[in-house]
Amino acid sequence: MRICFISTGDFATIKRATGMANPLIEAGHEVAIIALDSEKNRKRFALECPEAQILYFSSRNVIQEIAQKKHLVKLYQPDLVYICAFVSRNFIHRKNAKTGKRTIFVIEHSELPSAIKNNIWYKKIIDYFLEWSTIFLFDGQLLASKYLENLFKNKLKKIRRKQPLLYSPYAYHKEVLLSEPFLLDKLQKQYENKKVILYMGTLGIKYGFLDILKGVQILNEQRKDFVVLIMGIGKHKEIAEKYVTENNLTTFVKLLGYVSEEELSSYFRIADAFVSPIHNTVQDKARCPSKLFMYIPFQKPVVTCKVGEGESLFGDNGYYYEPHNVEHLSKVLSEAIDTKTLKYDIDPEKHSWNYRTKEFLNWIETNFK
Repeated sequence: MRICFISTGDFATIKRATGMANPLIEAGHEVAIIALDSEKNRKRFALECPEAQILYFSSRNVIQEIAQKKHLVKLYQPDLVYICAFVSRNFIHRKNAKTGKRTIFVIEHSELPSAIKNNIWYKKIIDYFLEWSTIFLFDGQLLASKYLENLFKNKLKKIRRKQPLLYSPYAYHKEVLLSEPFLLDKLQKQYENKKVILYMGTLGIKYGFLDILKGVQILNEQRKDFVVLIMGIGKHKEIAEKYVTENNLTTFVKLLGYVSEEELSSYFRIADAFVSPIHNTVQDKARCPSKLFMYIPFQKPVVTCKVGEGESLFGDNGYYYEPHNVEHLSKVLSEAIDTKTLKYDIDPEKHSWNYRTKEFLNWIETNFK
């Protein structure tokens, strides 16, 4: 089978394409990824899926980008087209793409744009109708969260229509996270005698990094044997730097900025606990925090909230704190870094891209052959 992933940008919407490419190729399939030609993408493909065929498009306006993608799809003539995110730049579907009559078109939903709080009202309306349109424009839907799975089941029920759905959250990339930890010795010496709490994500206030800093400030009043490593960049980085400085947290909080994928294995191995804030909103219930699944293979406590995919993953045995309750967060962080035996028992293999790929191929075989 010839499979073609269609992505946009150079990060979020490529996760599943790069994660599933190698397992698909190993299973005997041909894989192409239509992607933006950027330095970040080229490095990522070379590291994560060097055997996949990459079909690059150049940065243009929306209409020109769609035209480039349609042209590449027509040239490749895939048996299956996988739309990584249904945004305006990926408006390619069965009714407007020139492919074989038997080509399967599936689409992934990893969030619910119509529920994004800060979006302009008319954009929410457009997104709402686009979400409904996918039921009629595609042969199948992949839902990256339980919330989205239930939402689309209800949509189909309302209009008495049947369509294959697959619940498939994100996963971890073995070749990246379990690679040689070449920085491990250096980091172990650097943070010797310290309990390490690690956060990886965008430095945006909506992602909860300020809650982490406030929780750390409280934790700092109770104990001094820890350090918090914050990996990532974002538009609120200066706010983070200012908070750390003004509250005398420079000894306990290290803002590392962007950390390359080659270094992730080393950092994740020295962590005593991970933290992943999730808010009790429709937006956060619907999205799939990919970091949760990246933390799983290291068998360390993951401090998060009992909301959305956090609850789906850890059930009743998670290291949960109440959303926005920074005092509770500090308490759970302290508990987590002192943990000797994990509360939950999760098989990491079932959250690898290899496993997700097997589920995907079984779904295709069952519903489209």
